[in-house]
Amino acid sequence: MTDTTHLQQALQLHEQWEYEAARQAYAQALAQDPGQVQALYGMGLLLGQHMLRSAEALPYLEAAIGANPRAFAYWRTYINMLIREGLLDMASSLIGMAREQGMQEIALEQLEKDLALARGEEAAAFLEEQAALLPEVAAAVQATAVPQPSLPQGPAQALAQLLQQRKFGPADEKLTALMRQYPRNALLWHARINLEQERGRPAAALQAAAQAVRRLPGDAGLQLLQGELLLESQQPDQAEPPLRAALALQPQTTKIYWLLGDALAAQGKIQEAYPWYVHALLRAEDEGAQIQAQVRLIEALHADGRSGVCAQLLALLMQQPSRSARLYRTGGDVLRTLGWHLQAEIAYRMALQVQPGWRPALIGLHEALNKDASRMAERATCLRQILAHDDLSAELRQQIRSVLADVFFKQGDWSACEQTLDEIQAEDEAAVHAHRLRCWMAMEKNDLEAMDEALRQALAYWPDEHDLMQAQAIYWSRRGDV
Repeated sequence: MTDTTHLQQALQLHEQWEYEAARQAYAQALAQDPGQVQALYGMGLLLGQHMLRSAEALPYLEAAIGANPRAFAYWRTYINMLIREGLLDMASSLIGMAREQGMQEIALEQLEKDLALARGEEAAAFLEEQAALLPEVAAAVQATAVPQPSLPQGPAQALAQLLQQRKFGPADEKLTALMRQYPRNALLWHARINLEQERGRPAAALQAAAQAVRRLPGDAGLQLLQGELLLESQQPDQAEPPLRAALALQPQTTKIYWLLGDALAAQGKIQEAYPWYVHALLRAEDEGAQIQAQVRLIEALHADGRSGVCAQLLALLMQQPSRSARLYRTGGDVLRTLGWHLQAEIAYRMALQVQPGWRPALIGLHEALNKDASRMAERATCLRQILAHDDLSAELRQQIRSVLADVFFKQGDWSACEQTLDEIQAEDEAAVHAHRLRCWMAMEKNDLEAMDEALRQALAYWPDEHDLMQAQAIYWSRRGDV
């Protein structure tokens, strides 16, 4: 196989998201011709932007620039990979070199914005400021609790088994009997509250939580649970006191900090909420708690219009190792909304590395790619992967097919476009978008016979549709029939 054939194979596999196979094909092309600039750049782009192995991408991108220093797309990718690797001073120097080479100023300005985003100076100042606003919380001095007899093992196990089997009636009877004997046992109160929640009785769960807190005001777990339930029932002002009581009893519990932030934010006190979210982030004892705090802080900043701090904080978080697809997807959504499409793309790809094939991340990635007209093939691959999911609703499947047909139309891939339109109309023969696109496709091919047939079928369903009437006028004009 020639190096050209290897390169063509690599480009095709790359386009189809067969990344490991594409990497091997690029390697074979470069083994035969180490200076093949398209293979050098393709390998660098694949490793850095698509496989998220930016350190490995740098030598290939550097070699591609050396072979073709006027290809400014190579510079942009190289500088962005330097930024991803935290080599910010080197990236800054390369921006200056690209300016000397004659790169367009608008592209240079975007790279400088990318660099400032990665430096995160505004976000760092924000975190420092918010951390200083919340004083250290000392544990309240607790009175010695009255010793409580432990539950007998037999009845406790029987209750647990009934709850696990979702036998709520017998569980209710046993729980009521046990609570008469042990009215100050916190575990039984937790069981009562959880039982009411499982039965779909939120008001009863709230009532049980209030009774539990009155009975055992010094139990941090019950105070916390009451606060959570009040938040869930859209009563943030009522949730704040039990959450503060829980914090006084158990200030080392990270969850209380972010829930207090939620309670304040829900009351419109977003400035007061920030320190609680930041402290939850700083105190997080594991990745799960860290992600909870991160997502809340990001969403609060976004809702508050603090776009600069929000984007910088996200850029910093994207540099930290995480196993949370949710965090990366949330970051991608916010970055895309704020106009940081490359960074959003990277975030969605990170989510897909954690959870391959995850539909929300695929949808977000498609939206990020949608901003670049040169990446139609990648959009088509992304949409195909979404359609491969068996759990799509009929409505969503039709919507995705319609977008995919548009992509094929813009690519001029008439065969794929027609096949997709057939799939749409197999489920909805009257689908107006499919009829419209068939007419425009025949028009693009200047196939008057196909256009006549497409218009005849479309107008039978949609005789007054504006775009179809316009297509009919164009058809008459091309036939010379005014």
